[in-house]
Formats: sequence, C-alpha cells, structure tokens
Amino acid sequence: MKKKLFYVFILIWVLLFVVQCKKIAYQEMKSFPDLTWHMNNIVKFNMPIEDTLQLYDFYVLISHTNNYPYMNLYCFVTSIYPGDSIRCDTVNFILANEQGSWLGKKHGKFYDNEILVARKVRFEKPGMYSFEFVQAMRDTLLKGIHSFGIKLVPYK
Repeated sequence: MKKKLFYVFILIWVLLFVVQCKKIAYQEMKSFPDLTWHMNNIVKFNMPIEDTLQLYDFYVLISHTNNYPYMNLYCFVTSIYPGDSIRCDTVNFILANEQGSWLGKKHGKFYDNEILVARKVRFEKPGMYSFEFVQAMRDTLLKGIHSFGIKLVPYK
C-alpha cells in the first residue's frame, strides 16, 4: 500500500511539473568559443513564425563569466520582418544589481541570464523574422561573454 501511494505521489508530482513547464516555440544560442565578442561580429537569428494569432513572450539569453567587466550589455538590434520592413534599436541588458552582484543563475563558471524583452508579442504576418545583435559596449573585443541567444515562449 505504501509503495502504491508513493508511485501515485510521484506521478502527481511529475504531472504538475510538466504542466508548469512552458512550451518553447523557438530557442537558439550562439557561442563565443574564446569568450570574446568582437564588435563586428553580428549574431543573427532567423525565426520562422506561422501562427499570427498566438501571443508570445520574447527573451534574450546571455551567458557570461565572473570576469565580465561591466554590469550591463548594450546591443544594437536590427529586426527584419517579412516584407523587408526593418526596425533598429539600441537595448541595454542589465546583468548585475546596483551592488554589483550578478543577476543570472550561476552554472559552473558561467552566469546565465534569461531577460524578458517583450511580453504578449503578436507577429502580424507569417514568415521569417530575423534578429541581428551587435555588441555596442565601445570595446572592440568584449571579453567574458560565453553565449548569446533568444527564446520565444507562447504566452499563457
């Protein structure tokens, strides 16, 4: 009887965990093998979108070392939409609090940041959406960046 109850408890726990997990519509990371992001290195993502009724949460993923010299990361962002419409922005991603403590989750020697950029995003047209990121930190060689990525999750 105790064994059966234990299995029922585990099954309920697993089901609750699965329900809590968000389905990921798109996720891609680009790594910098030498932990250096050159100012001319464009990080590009091509994201196919089919469902124009779905709302999404859009995240930027940044992994860096403890030796990253800044509390933030400025990026120039170029968004290219189906039909060749283009939007350019400068975005500041905060990586540390005012006291200088890293905000990301520590995994080994890296700090992984999942930064919500936009909530309830709806894409107007189906097709390929491209996002290009360039580091804008005034350093030709920005040291301490392990990887950079984006993630799109259906909004619930």
